[in-house]
Amino acid sequence: MLAAVSGMLAPSRVFAQTVATPVCDTQSVAAVAAGTTSGGAGGAAKAVPVERVVAQTCKPWPYDSSIRLAAVAVADDATTEACERNLELRVAMLNAGTNQVVALYAQEMGEDAGFELAADSLRLDTARYDLAKGVRAVGVVAHSVARGASCPDFDSNDALTLLVREGRRLRPVLQRDLSVWRRVKGGPCDWGATGVVTERGTLTLAMDTPVHAGYADIAPTANLVTSTTVKDADDAERMRRQRQVLRYDGTRYVSVSRSDDSWPFGNSLQWIRS
Repeated sequence: MLAAVSGMLAPSRVFAQTVATPVCDTQSVAAVAAGTTSGGAGGAAKAVPVERVVAQTCKPWPYDSSIRLAAVAVADDATTEACERNLELRVAMLNAGTNQVVALYAQEMGEDAGFELAADSLRLDTARYDLAKGVRAVGVVAHSVARGASCPDFDSNDALTLLVREGRRLRPVLQRDLSVWRRVKGGPCDWGATGVVTERGTLTLAMDTPVHAGYADIAPTANLVTSTTVKDADDAERMRRQRQVLRYDGTRYVSVSRSDDSWPFGNSLQWIRS
């Protein structure tokens, strides 16, 4: 955890975890599909049959051994084809002993040509996102398997959402895509042409020292690779890093920068809302 020093939080380096997480047991899936937290009011979602679960993963919560984490995506019906489904993402904290849901987050998300979930598309991120003393966020990452546009200008994937527990509710405070790509120079579909410039990047997060509205700042760093196609040779590549600072405004994390250029931090799957 971050240590409090003179009213400030000591900086702590954290990285979104990339190791695959295990699938859920039957009882955990059934509890999240049921959609109601123990004790009633707080977090609730419509009960759905477990047969409508299209993606799921579970993981122990290192911060509290009495809690097990679950991320489950359920479909509106069992007949709609993949890439056309109306889905709901549910992230839950379960009592590790009883499998009762003790805190829940639910968010609708629709599939289309640019967004589609596979059975293993969800991942729980339990890195040390210590926002304040006694407050650690849990992350969920959604990886899209959609083919997307054949000649895109930009693309993004691996949407990370950070959630904090407030009683029986999990509330989102930050959403960022961890994988980004864009075309910098060259026309659409000019894949074999000389002089086409593209840029790809992966994002990591670090807890920063300053505190605003009770939560520590978060500093995403983008590790970027710029590639230029060269005639009859391998692409020329140049690597660089770009850093951003996010401050909590009492509801969610927002950028400190006022720049109109959102790359590489502003491209995101917009289905998560606070």
